[in-house]
Amino acid sequence: MDWSKPIIEAVINISTARDQKVLDHIDECLSEIKNVKALHTDIGWDADRTVLTLLGEVKGVFEAVVLLYNIAQRWIDMNKYEGNHPAIGSIDVVPFVPVKNIDASTLKEKVILFSQEISQQYDLPIVFYGDLASQTANKNLSFIRKGGFNQLNDRLANQNLQVDTPTASHNDKMGVSCWTVRNFMIAYNVNIDTSDVDIAKGIAQEIRKERKTNEMLADVKILGWATPNLSCCQISTNIYDLDAATMVDLYLLVTDYAHKYKVRVSGSELIGMAPIKGISKDCTFDNISSKIEALRLDDKGPFEINEKILEFRIGLNSYLF
Repeated sequence: MDWSKPIIEAVINISTARDQKVLDHIDECLSEIKNVKALHTDIGWDADRTVLTLLGEVKGVFEAVVLLYNIAQRWIDMNKYEGNHPAIGSIDVVPFVPVKNIDASTLKEKVILFSQEISQQYDLPIVFYGDLASQTANKNLSFIRKGGFNQLNDRLANQNLQVDTPTASHNDKMGVSCWTVRNFMIAYNVNIDTSDVDIAKGIAQEIRKERKTNEMLADVKILGWATPNLSCCQISTNIYDLDAATMVDLYLLVTDYAHKYKVRVSGSELIGMAPIKGISKDCTFDNISSKIEALRLDDKGPFEINEKILEFRIGLNSYLF
């Protein structure tokens, strides 16, 4: 990869994880894209969601995105979606991240133009969220996906949800895609040793209430859900400000609340990838192994540091963020 050129990341959430033929086709197609590296693929059976982390030059990453929409149009029907994730589109969420030699404002301009191309090509509504949102309500991804795919048509019809691509307003099969440009985000789940989803939801609700007094949680999204395939429940979090909250911070916080509910935290799960900075505020190349062990990231399967930690995966000997 030519690090002298503008480099971006795209973390593409695809609403399928149970059809191996589709997953194999995705791998095959991505291998043919130049100047793009598929850093990681995270397959979540219970969520019926696959998260692809792509890194490369802008043109190459956009080309890979087109490929994935081609596959989704042909193979993924949201009317058959059965995952526990509140997805509303076959390509559900597409955040673009400026990594090197490109700033957020420049990337936003490119992404907005690209979104119009995708929308027209697939007759697909696209909604901007986060820092790219054109409407205040759409800043929050949970508002956009409220009610999931089953309520999507009604929300579009009564304009409770407004899209950012006026040439397309409805797609029965592909749903809606949610796009943004943001800084690096970590999807991190803490495993609760119980099958009672009400306990997980209760813990998540209490942590959300703590936002009023705990600034660390201001940019953390929190859900409690059941993951039967992992034989546990999870507190699912998205960490948007790595300077404020880290994986260790949330692990310790969830552990405290779990004790109140008389359940045990058995470990945790990193969805996709994380930079060293996201593990803990004092994490370094020297102590990262002990931090990973403390988080018990191998609770439900092996944790490969060279695959899951961004600096190791890219082959850097310095911190990326």
